[in-house]
Amino acid sequence: MPLQTGLQAITSRPYAANGVMEGVIPLRRDPVGTCEIWGCRPSLWLPVVETLGFTVTSLRFPSSPEFVDVMRRLYPSLDFKGRRRVVQPAVVFTDDASLQMDHRVYWSKATWPHIFYGSSPPPSPPTGWIIRSHHFAHSLVGGATTCSYYITMFLRPEDASLMTVLPPISQRPWSAITASLDLRHRATPVAAPPFDPTQSVLKALPLADGSYAAWGLYPHDRPLCFVTMGCQRSVSGWGSRRLAPSELAHLWNVPISLIDSCSDADGQALLRSFMGTAPIKILSTGADYLITCFLRGGLNFGLARLVLWMLQPMLP
Repeated sequence: MPLQTGLQAITSRPYAANGVMEGVIPLRRDPVGTCEIWGCRPSLWLPVVETLGFTVTSLRFPSSPEFVDVMRRLYPSLDFKGRRRVVQPAVVFTDDASLQMDHRVYWSKATWPHIFYGSSPPPSPPTGWIIRSHHFAHSLVGGATTCSYYITMFLRPEDASLMTVLPPISQRPWSAITASLDLRHRATPVAAPPFDPTQSVLKALPLADGSYAAWGLYPHDRPLCFVTMGCQRSVSGWGSRRLAPSELAHLWNVPISLIDSCSDADGQALLRSFMGTAPIKILSTGADYLITCFLRGGLNFGLARLVLWMLQPMLP
């Protein structure tokens, strides 16, 4: 699916473990317009919109001071206070709980698209808006968990693309829990599992002792579950433990720079809070797909909108 982010075609590599294919999403360097990010809970939109090429002008997270503190250290130039906007955003990125669907005055005046995620089917759009939505499973876009989310866009009819044939979303190579394990953490020795662990399976694999096998997907709705994995310190070669916050963050595709900035107790709690949000691979694939397919001009929509807004006082 070669969309605007430059997602390259999957190619086989003989040195990849178990025949795993590879792909890459390079950072887009060309600016594509401005955006705002809202949220009533921490989210992973910021690294996603950077990859897409947007310039973030404001982040509004009034209920998440720890998240704002960490983001301010990583992005000191951004506006976290939500002051009066100087430039109209090309897009607003948020979650379904922060949409303010009952704010009729806002929706009657706003003209910019809103892209949001949610685990439930999206609500109906406000009057004068249309909806475009797609459901994404994390494991089908290269992830290692069982979670899935709807990525939805509200947009004005005049901004909708005329595209009639949509590009297919091909399944990406998935990874098991083992890809995110840090073997420096000590596990409790357990008996060897009763079946062949070398055969990875695209689902969560519960074991008889209540733990989950590391060669399957991670159950997103059980963030404190035990995972059975290979352990060199065990006589049987196997151990069981809960995953560390940094390992869970890796499963949710959190950037290394953000993980490294969360080394204290508050930071570790923040990493765990990401387990209740959409992983980066879902947000990135979903936002790219919706913007490229359903917005007139794709990712160039933002720049065109900015130019028109700046020229508005000069137009007759």
